[in-house]
This record gives sequence, structure tokens and C-alpha cells, in this order.
Amino acid sequence: MKPLAVALGALELFVGLGALYGGGALALRPDGSLLSMPVSLLHRSPFATYLIPGLILFGIVGGANTLAGILTLRGGRSGGTASLLAASILIIWIAAQVMLIGYQHWAQTLYLGFGLLMLILAPFLPKPARFS
Repeated sequence: MKPLAVALGALELFVGLGALYGGGALALRPDGSLLSMPVSLLHRSPFATYLIPGLILFGIVGGANTLAGILTLRGGRSGGTASLLAASILIIWIAAQVMLIGYQHWAQTLYLGFGLLMLILAPFLPKPARFS
């Protein structure tokens, strides 16, 4: 397996498993108490609690990145496509987060950087087979 696939797959798993943890914690305790996140952060957003954001973080961001990591590490041709999709989801998640609650923490910048890095690296993975 190429070092690029290992590095990208590991990054996707790191992001994905972190999103599963964070999203699960927010869904389990929608008041944000498990992550020490006050609900007051949501005052400019359409959400009264972290339930819906937690479910989105868990199911969409966490699910997509974890799946992309697994596919990338398996070395199949679908890894590149999954990586592009997972990177796009992560970038959209962070952009929406900043638009809705503002810039709150350095981790927002870090994860935006992770998404951009994934987006840059994914096209260098093997391409899906073409049907003729």
C-alpha cells in the first residue's frame, strides 16, 4: 500500500472517529454537557439544543469519514471517490458551523485544514474502474 493511502486513510479515520465520538456525545446529551459546550453557543443558530447537530456530526460527518478511511486503507478504487466526498462533507460542516455559531475554537481551523488536505490528496489515489 502506498504511503499516501495510509496517511490519507489514517487522517480520515482520525476525523471520522472523532466526529462519531463528538456527535454521539452531543446526541446523548443535547445540552452539550458531555463536551462542556454551553447551549448558548447556539443562540444565533436555528437549533435550541445540540441534538440535530450531534446527529449530523455523528451520522454524516463521522460516517462518511470513517467509511472513506476504511475504503482508502483497503486500497480499493472507491477510496478516492469516498475521500473526495468525505472531504467535501467536512469542509461544508466547518463552513456551516462558522456561519451559524461564528469562530469559536482553533479546532475549527484545524479541521478545515484537514478537509482541504484530504481534498488535495484524494485525486492522487487510484481512480475507479471505467465501464465500457
